[in-house]
Amino acid sequence: MYAHGTLRRIEVSGDLQPETDISRGRILERPRYYELRKTEEELRESAKRLGELAAIVASSDDVILSKDLNGIITSWNDAATRVYGYSPRR
Repeated sequence: MYAHGTLRRIEVSGDLQPETDISRGRILERPRYYELRKTEEELRESAKRLGELAAIVASSDDVILSKDLNGIITSWNDAATRVYGYSPRR
């Protein structure tokens, strides 16, 4: 309330700390918005970097392939198709 008696609306976001022997119940700030924003920025940067690496692999003239832990080929680039003569579907 202002000094001249009018009311003012205030929106508060947070968790209410239950009343304890020491405090009378207070609102605890939630820094989650900052953390969420930071995580979103990190995901965007990671996706950008992944796209750049994928472009490098796709445009390389060198054979690049990936294998799983059992040694089975799971993917390869166009250069591997040209050298070995197999399409990725085979």
